[in-house]
Amino acid sequence: MSIPIILLMLAVAAAAGSAAVLVSRLMRYKTNSAVESEDGFSLAHYAHMARLLNPADVAFLAAQPGMTPQDIAQFQRERRSIFRMYLRELAADFSRLHHQAREFAALSPDKSPDLVHNLIQLQFRFWLAVASVEVQLALVGIGFGRVDARRLLDAVESLNAALTAATATPGPMPVS
Repeated sequence: MSIPIILLMLAVAAAAGSAAVLVSRLMRYKTNSAVESEDGFSLAHYAHMARLLNPADVAFLAAQPGMTPQDIAQFQRERRSIFRMYLRELAADFSRLHHQAREFAALSPDKSPDLVHNLIQLQFRFWLAVASVEVQLALVGIGFGRVDARRLLDAVESLNAALTAATATPGPMPVS
């Protein structure tokens, strides 16, 4: 067997393994129960997500006397773990809001196929953003790039705004 074929087989195996890990992580978010919150949804609760993985914090910590590379690596692992906790909560909130929007669409006297299409599209965008963030988290874990959670927050925010607007006024629910 030639070396290029072996390298290609290793690359395919690595890609398949990475895809399996990604699917496994995504399934953890998907199976998270969407528990009804007494406080309702608040995007402000997730404002900390953007700051959790700030590289300036790591740079500051690295500049402190007595900090070892192991301490910094532990700090980064713990931050990613906390970020994923927020991500699980966000996925549960999205699922809850999406469920409410589907119920609203089903009970609405104005059955709009565009509404159903928009809800499916929004759900696809959200889960694609979750997958993207998971890939970014993996890359950050090995020292590359940064994590941008804005697309996730935008998807949940637009669903919440649409649901709020639809339940406040009669008529079809605008989902963007």
